[in-house]
Amino acid sequence: MFLDNYLHQFDGCGRVTLVGPVLGRGLQAGDVGEPVVWVDGGVNHRWGDVGFSVGDGDSSEFPLDHYLSADKDCSDLAYVLGRVAGVRGVDEVVLLGFLGARRDHELFNLGEVHHFLAAAATPTRARFDDCVVGYSKGRWRFQARALFSLAAFAPTTVTLTGACDYPLPEPTPIAPLVSLGLSNRGFGEVTLTTEGPVFILKPAYNTASPR
Repeated sequence: MFLDNYLHQFDGCGRVTLVGPVLGRGLQAGDVGEPVVWVDGGVNHRWGDVGFSVGDGDSSEFPLDHYLSADKDCSDLAYVLGRVAGVRGVDEVVLLGFLGARRDHELFNLGEVHHFLAAAATPTRARFDDCVVGYSKGRWRFQARALFSLAAFAPTTVTLTGACDYPLPEPTPIAPLVSLGLSNRGFGEVTLTTEGPVFILKPAYNTASPR
């Protein structure tokens, strides 16, 4: 079976979960539901025959369902996101274990998700663990009760309103990785409108609620 065959069993599913090699905690049966794709070293956290595993094998300790060439011109994650893009009705991708190891891998993982969101035909969200959420073009609401930053990987225009210290009530151009969106603070529901993909980053060290 190839990844496309596996994924298309779940057309209309809404959410796809991808598990990578940098998982901070062990998953237990029932933690995530299908469809779930174990991306290369993510298979080290697999239980039973749940989901589908794919990669070039450079970080996997167990056999994969499908092997990619080590000489390919994209990452394992980029390959999987390209296949997910062809599944009907997916509006959320949950990515577990793709942040926190090599800095170059982390940066390029974010970049590949940016491109995935930029190509989305309908509003789509991508969540990295509990600390980064990417949003495609559209109008979104999210809860923010601590520090957060807003970043873009390509020029876009955003408005940010609601319960935050530094709103952007008028459409505001945002350049790639400009610090305009750095270190905001939320205290309730925030509404984001964006003409292109943006990321909301929540500092991992921040666990306190604002005063």
